[in-house]
Amino acid sequence: MDRITLIQKIIKEANFSAYLEIGTQAGKSFLPIKCKYKIAVDPMFCISSKRKIKWLLKNPLNIKNKYFEETSDDFFAKKKSFLDKRGKIDIILIDGSHTFEGSLKDVLNSLKYLNDRGVIILHDCYPPNVASATPAKSKNEAAKKEVEGWTGEWCGDVWKTIVYLRRAFSDLLDVCIINTDYGLGIVRIKNKIQKPLSIDNKLFDEMHKIPFEEVKQNAESMIGLKDENFTKVLINELAAKI
Repeated sequence: MDRITLIQKIIKEANFSAYLEIGTQAGKSFLPIKCKYKIAVDPMFCISSKRKIKWLLKNPLNIKNKYFEETSDDFFAKKKSFLDKRGKIDIILIDGSHTFEGSLKDVLNSLKYLNDRGVIILHDCYPPNVASATPAKSKNEAAKKEVEGWTGEWCGDVWKTIVYLRRAFSDLLDVCIINTDYGLGIVRIKNKIQKPLSIDNKLFDEMHKIPFEEVKQNAESMIGLKDENFTKVLINELAAKI
């Protein structure tokens, strides 16, 4: 099950009405999603007017879309009043920079606005091989490193965010990865968060020392890896909270 299908099923079964997507770019996952309120964040959208019209005809709910062309850091820093007025977000997809630092900051910022029974989904959390897990700021930079086994597939080191969250906030968050669509990281609130979560610099630095090979060998304990059938469990659990 890919992220688009999973998100749509969750929205339907859990009766969610507010969706935020970080890293929308061409709108591949954003435009097809049917949800009452949708917010897209990207520093450089690549969605033509023709494409928007096409998807408006196919999915009329797109007429209410809100687009913010800026980095996610700027969005959370400068659009606090908008987010506060908008209210809690039910489901959030993080698919922006494929970096540990960027994805971790996006999760921590997103948690401030997540519905207590909502869910954050991160794409590219379980790379298919070591080469695709190459840490870099972009796909081009990763390709230039000429890592053995490079195929053009690039997920970066988003997986470190899952390891970090499981170690830092095991008492507050329920975190795992579903082994589908390059790894879908799942973050849910387990116990009420009393104050904004911050980054532990020591633990953050430790993450950079962990090789992806170690995660592959200890996937269940380090990242809580689940098989694709867990998507059904997740959907049922979120629907049951209505």
